[in-house]
Amino acid sequence: DRDCQERHPLINQVVERILLYTGLPRSSMERLQLLKYEDGQFYVNHHDHIESQRYLPCGPRILTFFLYLNTVPKESGGETQFDSFSDSNFCEKFRDCTDLIVQPQEGRALLWPNVLDSFYPTEMDYRTFHEALSVKNHAHKYAANVWFHLHDYESASKRKCT
Repeated sequence: DRDCQERHPLINQVVERILLYTGLPRSSMERLQLLKYEDGQFYVNHHDHIESQRYLPCGPRILTFFLYLNTVPKESGGETQFDSFSDSNFCEKFRDCTDLIVQPQEGRALLWPNVLDSFYPTEMDYRTFHEALSVKNHAHKYAANVWFHLHDYESASKRKCT
């Protein structure tokens, strides 16, 4: 739980650095989630925005912070792939129509929006659908993620309104 995480010095230090980097309040974040992928494991293409949360006191997830905790050799997979960057509107604007594939490297962090922008803070950004590609060759992938909400997630969670 959140209290346990806050009492662990290393986790608290990591969370404090994430908060410093994002500039967002602790009250808007879900607790840090640790992930472990073993050989053959993956996570299908999905989006971190939860539509039903837009009507709840916490609001939707607006940002995802994803931290790689170990390096996975290139031949062992485990990449995070964003394939929605080949969207035609994005291509016209930025002229880059390739998938974004990020290799797990210890200490590397990703930050992506789950909503469009401050003018449409409850509207899902369809460009950030992503997946965890399969880990191969008996490798393991360790990571952590934190989701930030538009409003006070901590208070809403205590009232079971998330």
